[in-house]
Amino acid sequence: MKKFLLMTVAVSFAAVVSAQQYQVLQEPQQKVKMYTRSFAKAPESISLAKKAPRKSAANGVLYNRPEGSFYHAFSKEGRGYYQTFLIVPPYTDVNFQNVSTASGAATWTYNGQDITDSANGDVLEFGFAGIQDPLADGLRYFSMPTLSIGGTEFTLGTEGKYSSFASYGSGIAVDTLTSLSFADQHNSGYGFGSLDSHFLYGTGKISYSQGDYAGQTATCIGVEQDFEKPMSPLYIEDAYLPFYSNSETPIPAGKELILRFFELDDQGQFGNVIAEMTATADDVFDVEDVTSSVSSGLGYEGKWFSGSVTFTQKSTDAFGGVSVEPVIIDKAFAVVILGVDQEGVNIGFTSTSITDGTNIDNAYFIVEREDGNYGYHYYTDESLHISFTGLFDKIVFADDDTKVYVAPNEGGAAVMKNDSETDAVLLYTAFPWYDNAGNENYYVDVEYTQGDEEWFDALAIDDSYYTQTNSNGNYYGVNLLQVKAKELPSGVTGRKATVHVYGSGVEESFQVIQGDVDSNSTGIESMDATNTVHVSTIAPVYNLNGQQVDKSYKGIVIKNGKKIVQK
Repeated sequence: MKKFLLMTVAVSFAAVVSAQQYQVLQEPQQKVKMYTRSFAKAPESISLAKKAPRKSAANGVLYNRPEGSFYHAFSKEGRGYYQTFLIVPPYTDVNFQNVSTASGAATWTYNGQDITDSANGDVLEFGFAGIQDPLADGLRYFSMPTLSIGGTEFTLGTEGKYSSFASYGSGIAVDTLTSLSFADQHNSGYGFGSLDSHFLYGTGKISYSQGDYAGQTATCIGVEQDFEKPMSPLYIEDAYLPFYSNSETPIPAGKELILRFFELDDQGQFGNVIAEMTATADDVFDVEDVTSSVSSGLGYEGKWFSGSVTFTQKSTDAFGGVSVEPVIIDKAFAVVILGVDQEGVNIGFTSTSITDGTNIDNAYFIVEREDGNYGYHYYTDESLHISFTGLFDKIVFADDDTKVYVAPNEGGAAVMKNDSETDAVLLYTAFPWYDNAGNENYYVDVEYTQGDEEWFDALAIDDSYYTQTNSNGNYYGVNLLQVKAKELPSGVTGRKATVHVYGSGVEESFQVIQGDVDSNSTGIESMDATNTVHVSTIAPVYNLNGQQVDKSYKGIVIKNGKKIVQK
């Protein structure tokens, strides 16, 4: 699908949030100002948890997008689906909140079948989606439910769209690494706004003609978009945005834009910086001259270009090599883009309109006024047109209530404590254990009680059932993890170990006991160094400087030749 240009004049100013205090951090090496919102005293800050409910649909029938889910976005190449797809993690409960204002009994249907019995009050407990076809490249999707009251219907993803897309419908999907957005990019949006540069969010100034700041001019220094906590840990490789510019090189050589991920608490206050991505002139792509269409459509003079820019988290090793590192987020967060006010930078980011049922926050552009104070501005029902290349990961035990396995004293395969016939741990995973290149998507750590020897002989992975289907054609998506123990030594009454299974930001664990030991206590207050198990071998763990580290080390580590985030 060809990427559409957002060229409509933006809606007028909606509101100004009162000025708040900012801490200004100078980083001469990067020659860029970086602003961090102060959250110690910010009573007027924007709250995710306590914001007013979004307006209901014009006909009064409406349900909201499940919190923490994402829409399938258009790719960097502008490709996508005609249908709107809501991306959710597999094996995760998906619920839809009925927020209708229309009176009357609510009826829920799915593919024409009445599923109202699945509703718990105003919440439709939709269930969860399984994995997609592990061997296919496309989405595995499920239809979206329809809510009806008094003969009026609402289906998420089919409201407020371009007429050319609306008839294609919408669905719920699980996917591997894909393009994600917070708002449905099939909707309309704006490319230009109220800054003196004509930009919506980005380089430019705004003048106050009335109110407390009449006569002052404020400079846009950044853009903010707040996000809910993801439904499951969100693995992000990069972020990308479309832009307009008066220059073919919107980020000149030697300049750098910064995209920061901040934690958000329940009141919407900024916490720690989760990660930082950057973009330079080398990260700008698909630049084209759109002077003719802008001048004829909007009457703006001068040269105009459109394109896209990608932000990544980069790290440099001890030898000067630069690599791109993923970001993993499992909390409510904000994205703040900084550096648009640097000399030579000329860039304006676009928006996606917020329509009924999307239940997300507006984007804000941050300004520095002439009096040295700072404030927010926003446009009604517009979000930042930002996309992530990312995925939802998930690890689920087949029997979550039984995470204790017992190894025979004479050694051999451990069996489930309450089911001696089960000699392997059944793990449902969002993705195959091994990717197409044979690299592990998941890995295992074993923690032994202090003083114990390493008493596992091997950990064996059987992924042969993962791609098999049941009688209904659904994929099992299960891996069998078998633990084989050594013989219990003479004079040792019992011992215990904890096995951690890690993916891209997700972790689950189970215990293995041998002999006389209490499985209800942790029993592992003090650990030996973590042992990373790869198939049936034990491998060391290194940081990016090539130094061997243990589990207490926080940050990017290399395990079995694969870079992961150790938290």
